[in-house]
Amino acid sequence: MNRDEKHNLINNRILESILEQIKDKSFEKITADEIAESADISKRTLYKYFLSKDEMYLGLVEYCFSELNRLIEESLNMKKTDSAIIKIMSVGRIYLDFIMDNSGKGRIIEEYNQQGYEKDYSENIKRIGETANKYEISKLVKEYFISKNVSTDIDISTISIFLWANIKGLANLLSSKKGFLERYYKHDSNYLIEQNMLLIEKYLEEQGVQNDN
Repeated sequence: MNRDEKHNLINNRILESILEQIKDKSFEKITADEIAESADISKRTLYKYFLSKDEMYLGLVEYCFSELNRLIEESLNMKKTDSAIIKIMSVGRIYLDFIMDNSGKGRIIEEYNQQGYEKDYSENIKRIGETANKYEISKLVKEYFISKNVSTDIDISTISIFLWANIKGLANLLSSKKGFLERYYKHDSNYLIEQNMLLIEKYLEEQGVQNDN
C-alpha cells in the first residue's frame, strides 16, 4: 500500500466512524476522542487529517456526495444511454434510494448548509459544490430540450427547480413519514417512488411534445 492509498484508507475510516456514531447522537455531540477511538487512531493522528471538527464535518459532506455520485455513475454506466430523460430519471431514482437506504449519509446531504463555513473554509465549500453539482438536474434538463430540438415557454431553471423540489420533497416525506404514507396510501415506498418518477417522466415528455408543436 502506497502513501496515498494509506492516507485515503485512514481518511475514510475516520469518516465512516463518524457516520456510525451519528446513528445514536448528533455530530455536534460527538467528541474528537470518541472519533479517534472509533477509528482506531490517536487523537494526534486525527488532527493531522482534519484540523478541526468543522473540517471533519465538511469532509463528511464531501464524502457523502462522492458516494452518491459513485452510485449514479454505476447506474448510468449500466444503462449505457445518451438519453437525457433516462439520465434525469436515474439521478432522481438513485438520489431517492440513497436517502432512504443510507440514513446517516442521506441526512448529512439533506441537512448540509454552507452558510457559516464560507469565510474560513472556502476551498472546502468549493470542492463540495463541484462534487454536489456533478449531476445537476438543470444540466440534464437543458440537455433534454436540446436533444428534442425544441424550446420551452417555461425557463429551464424553473423546470429544474420544480423537478428538484419534487424529488427532495418526496425524499423528506419518506425519511420522516414513511410508515404513515405507506399505511395511508396502501402502497410501499418503492411503489410511491416509482409512480413519482413516472410522473416526472410524463411531465418532461409532454413539455417536449407541446413545445414541438
